[in-house]
Amino acid sequence: GALAVNISNIGRAIPTLALLALLSLTPLREHGETPTLIALVLFAIPPVLTNAYIGMREADRAVVEAARGMGMSGGQVFRRVELPLAFPLLMTGIRSAAV
Repeated sequence: GALAVNISNIGRAIPTLALLALLSLTPLREHGETPTLIALVLFAIPPVLTNAYIGMREADRAVVEAARGMGMSGGQVFRRVELPLAFPLLMTGIRSAAV
């Protein structure tokens, strides 16, 4: 969890023009939409991943334990409890990536 977030945050340190220059040296050899879209996706990953991780980590443990106590499986707890609790921070990450 935290390791993936730390590795993705390293991507924030790479300047946009440097990433576009590196992508232009790849076998794609295009200067159109493909390298630009790849760069945009790479720059969107860190804020979305970071906020999703924080949202999942900050989910109220009492609510999660109550769901487990009601007999929910791990997948049900994730889909019905943790994900809805993390949704506001996940959307914040998407909004941050869109700017």
